[in-house]
Amino acid sequence: MSALPEAAVRLSALIGADEPVFGVGHQLREGAAVPAFGQRRTWSFECIRRPSNVRPAGWKVNFTEIDSTWNLRIREICFSMLNPTHKIIRDAGIALTAEPSAYLSVRKCAYRLGSLAVWALDNQMPVHLAAWDEDDWSGYVEHITDSTSTLFHHSMALSWVSTLAPVLTDGGMPEQVWNTEVFQEARHRAYKPSTASIPPSTWWPLLRAAWTYIHDFSPNILDLRDQLTAQRADPGGRPERRPAFRSPAEGCELVKQWLHDPGNLVPVHKNDHWEVSAGEPIWHQLALTITGGTNSGLFQTTRKGAALSRRQAVLRAVERGQVQAYSWSQMRARTDVVNRPAIYLARSTALLDQALDDWLADPDNLIPIRASQGRGARSDLEAGTVIWSALETMVYDTGGKAAFTRRSATGAARISKIENAVAAGRVQELTGTMSTLSIPLSCEGFAPVTHRDGTTRPWRTHISVEELADEIRMVRAACYVLAAGLTMMRDSEIQEIERGALTSHYGAPAVTSRKIKKDPAQPELSWWISAPIVETLEVLERLSWHDTHLLVDLAPPAKAGHDDDTRRGIDAADEIDFFIAGINTTRHRTGLEEIPASRVRPHMFRRTMSIICSQEPDSEIALGHQLKHLARRAMANRVTQGYSQMDANWAAEFDTQLELAAARRLVDLLRSRRSGTSVAVGPGAAKLHAGLDNVIARMDGDPPLRAQLADDQIEVMLLRGEFADLHFGTVNHCLWDAEQAECQNSLPEAQRGDKPVLGACQPARCRNSVISRDKHAPIWLAEERDLMRMLGDKRLAKPRREALQNRLSEVQLITSAWPTEERV
Repeated sequence: MSALPEAAVRLSALIGADEPVFGVGHQLREGAAVPAFGQRRTWSFECIRRPSNVRPAGWKVNFTEIDSTWNLRIREICFSMLNPTHKIIRDAGIALTAEPSAYLSVRKCAYRLGSLAVWALDNQMPVHLAAWDEDDWSGYVEHITDSTSTLFHHSMALSWVSTLAPVLTDGGMPEQVWNTEVFQEARHRAYKPSTASIPPSTWWPLLRAAWTYIHDFSPNILDLRDQLTAQRADPGGRPERRPAFRSPAEGCELVKQWLHDPGNLVPVHKNDHWEVSAGEPIWHQLALTITGGTNSGLFQTTRKGAALSRRQAVLRAVERGQVQAYSWSQMRARTDVVNRPAIYLARSTALLDQALDDWLADPDNLIPIRASQGRGARSDLEAGTVIWSALETMVYDTGGKAAFTRRSATGAARISKIENAVAAGRVQELTGTMSTLSIPLSCEGFAPVTHRDGTTRPWRTHISVEELADEIRMVRAACYVLAAGLTMMRDSEIQEIERGALTSHYGAPAVTSRKIKKDPAQPELSWWISAPIVETLEVLERLSWHDTHLLVDLAPPAKAGHDDDTRRGIDAADEIDFFIAGINTTRHRTGLEEIPASRVRPHMFRRTMSIICSQEPDSEIALGHQLKHLARRAMANRVTQGYSQMDANWAAEFDTQLELAAARRLVDLLRSRRSGTSVAVGPGAAKLHAGLDNVIARMDGDPPLRAQLADDQIEVMLLRGEFADLHFGTVNHCLWDAEQAECQNSLPEAQRGDKPVLGACQPARCRNSVISRDKHAPIWLAEERDLMRMLGDKRLAKPRREALQNRLSEVQLITSAWPTEERV
């Protein structure tokens, strides 16, 4: 889109063109250029430290230039969002919070208002928004999508158009319009629901997979990475090769030194040939001769300066008679003698042939062929054809196909040897890019994993460099997933973790990072962590090449220290999707559980862990600390409670956990019952005993089940099925059968049958009631003794005595079932 012509540029009535965009309240980087209000196309945020979770390309705000009025209006709104305490805002009587809007919120607002500008121009709407009537605004509301998130951001942008109307040069939306039914309905539809949680069916296998990658797989992956890096740094016994590329100065020096030797003769044309005259240098041949076959373009005239000076030096040598003439056939022969492939590889023909013979002599060396059709319809790219460039790397440690060319007899002979080996079946299929990066390497010492069928084998037996790069990314993603899941840190806070971040906070292990959200100062705070996160950070420190940050691009810059700041941070959503897809694709090899398809985003980890932690006693204060909600002061409790509020995904999960907990508490009763003793009394004791006997009979009568699972697992599993509705209590347990429950008689007919009413329980009379001998008996016996002691007081009034006697009768309905020796 072309820029606005100068004549069309509008000036603000209140804000000067040279007014800095970032004023009071912003932490500016020293020496960085601050954009001015008059910059009409883009305001760069580079003067503010970029959060690591924001990509460099997104650290700016762009403005539409299709109309000068809209361009000015959007810039004025964004300026006000960034400077809420500016004198212009205060003088207009607009009350905004002192905290500047988040930079990404400003960016989103500018984008949404740009969409409004496009719609307004397409529909030939008046320039002044005050001239729009309710039908005009209703048309725009109908135009935008009904997606909740889209409506939310549009609604937020429009609210600024109304709020800042007094300071906008061409006016904004009148307040009475913003309060009309059209926008009230739009705001209602745009209400942003609370952050969704990750379903338990996804949460648990996701965290288990992340921990497996960190604890079990990452040592194998990083050891292999370091081993390959060391091999590249120390080529060992590989023959030294001349550099294929030189700087212009190095090329000129090479030509100068070659011409300095009078024995080196410049090859020239012996006869006229096409557009070439006799006596002219054979530039291509001369370049190959001087560079040892590594550079045929040393004298190309398309190159500036250096190539021309080299040609002039050669022409001066020709004038001195330092030449040797060649006919066309002699020149071809000369090319054969020079043997470009051998010179290119910096080895003689004999050495190349010997290296190939030695390589073929090892039966473990296999010829790389294509597993599928390569790009293009050429016959040499069909599935099953030899990948010559990869083969050359494997044999000679060089790229290209120079050693296997039919342009020379020696090259054709090498090709023939390879074709014979292929015919004998000495091949390996390469997938992926089908290059040297696809060659499989042996995975010696990789961790064994146990699969569902009970077999144990290494999680990888072979891996290519391409696959290793993917596995390294899987490790990085696993570290992010576990950190997000177990620390309750925001995405921005996780990505700001630096080397040496491990510390202690009030005596407990913690990690330090920057708090970005709603805090322009970006203070360094601490988050409590557990042992798995300590190990996660150690893995990240080993994985990262960056001097400071842990979550960075996988590949370092070509030049050390170059552009390091732009490489910190990752796209967390992409990493999570990549990790889940990788786990589900390779679970046949890794033995990990399948992760059900579900939308998982960084902010959802924090919400999910808050729900889980909220089930612990007195968790609200700890959650407030860890979520960093305490900074909200009076709002802290409300914010934390809302964030940790139970949702439908986890309600069923905690019901299941309660069932398991109940089953585990019954294990002791089951083991006592196996000896034939009565483990409980009360109206429901017979039902409890029958259920326990059923479980014992099932265990004893199913040997295959006991062979597959440990006894404690079987007990919990069967007890959970037998007593699915068991409710534990302090003075009794409830087997919960709604039709027999005495507590339901106190409820209206419509409310009966849902769950026990603890306050109306009658333990001595209800047929659901069970009193265990180990947990409940001491309580009942103590009450019996207290009642008998009180009844021994002759001073008791008659009504009081009758009440105590009635209660004792009920208690003794239970205690009388125990032997006398247990009642002492």
